[in-house]
Order: sequence, then C-alpha cells, then structure tokens
Amino acid sequence: MSQTLYAILALMMMATYSFNIAQKQIASQQRIITREVEEMAATVALEKIEAIRSRDFDAAVSDGRVDGDAGDLDEFSYPFTASGNNCRIFGGGNVCDDIDDFHAQQTLTEPFVFGADTVYFEVNFDVQYVDGNPLAPVSYRTFNKQVTVTVQDIWPGTTIPSYLHQPITLSRVFSYTF
Repeated sequence: MSQTLYAILALMMMATYSFNIAQKQIASQQRIITREVEEMAATVALEKIEAIRSRDFDAAVSDGRVDGDAGDLDEFSYPFTASGNNCRIFGGGNVCDDIDDFHAQQTLTEPFVFGADTVYFEVNFDVQYVDGNPLAPVSYRTFNKQVTVTVQDIWPGTTIPSYLHQPITLSRVFSYTF
C-alpha cells in the first residue's frame, strides 16, 4: 500500500515538474512574440515618420506664401485642427502635402505582412509646435514641429488581446530651415 502511495506521489511530482517547465516555455515564447511585435510596430512607426518627413513643413510652404526668412513664422498654420484626413500616401483620398495635415488624421489600420501571416496595427498621428531647451509643446507658432506616431497591434475578427502592453510611440522634430 505504501509503495502505491509513493508511486502516486512520485507521479504527481513529475507531473507538477513537467507542468512548470511547460509554463516557463510558454512564457518564454510569449516574450519572444511580444518582442517581435514590438519590432514590427517600431518599423511601422518609422515608416510613417519617414513618409511625413518628405512633406513640406507647412501649407504656407506648399502654397508659396513664404520668402525663406524669419518673417515666414506669421504665415504658418495655427492652431492645428483635427484634420480627419485620410492621406493619400497611406491609401486614402486626401492630398496631405504638409506636416500638419497629418495631425489627428483618421486612424490607420496597417497590415504588416510576413510570409503567410499578417499582423495588423492601429496607427495614430499627432503634430504640435515645440520650442525651448529641452523641446516642449507650446501653444504658439515656432520653426519646429513635433510629429508623434503611436502604434498598437490589433487582431481584427478575433478575441486575441494585444501583445503590446502599451503602444509604441515614436516622435521626431522637424524644423523649418531658411
């Protein structure tokens, strides 16, 4: 009888040990997947920043209302309004030819395709004037605009929760040069 109890106890201990190892393997795989999704999100954010960087600093530049001197500051757009744009460079219909056209544009759902799989990201944009040392958001025109892109993974049509505990945020400051 005692041998049977010892055998059951040994079996339970082995099952517990195996379960713990399996749990550690699952946790390790989840960390790896989260890191991969973070890397993909950072790539999407950088791609969007680079697309915005290729645009004019302001509508005044696009429209030719500036002379290339310090007086141009009065011509710059302010305040920025929530554009609601769906910019053409991201597959929409709006032109978006200057940086502040991207402020509060419609949330993008960006696919990241790799092989036979696809991960989707929600991408949001914020543009604001910055000034000072260190640069901080201000409520007046300056020669510096900060673009912030926020990216969060989503899984449309499923109940899979986001792998990212917080969105990936990438900011860049673009300056008007004259």
